[in-house]
Amino acid sequence: MSNDCTNQRFAESGLYISYMIYHATGEGMRVCLAVAGSSRRTEKLLKTRLDEYFHQGIVSAPISAASDEASVLLTHWIPQIVKEILGKIPLDAGDYYAELYYNLS
Repeated sequence: MSNDCTNQRFAESGLYISYMIYHATGEGMRVCLAVAGSSRRTEKLLKTRLDEYFHQGIVSAPISAASDEASVLLTHWIPQIVKEILGKIPLDAGDYYAELYYNLS
């Protein structure tokens, strides 16, 4: 299956993304993201892994061609194989979580 077909199927699958981006003063940044079949599930995935302090920074959105700029950018960081699998299975059958750290010091 081509990446274009996979990405289109993923974008039309009804999945949601939640993310939290934290910029440490002069140190770098931490990006946490979750993908699941509902915004409630994606937020829960993040909240179970993050300290309560970070909960206020969680943003949730449906994954679609009309998503906000940050959501679109973050979907590019999801591995292709994950997109293929999540695009094929029922919405409540799987989820994805990742943390990325960038040390800018």
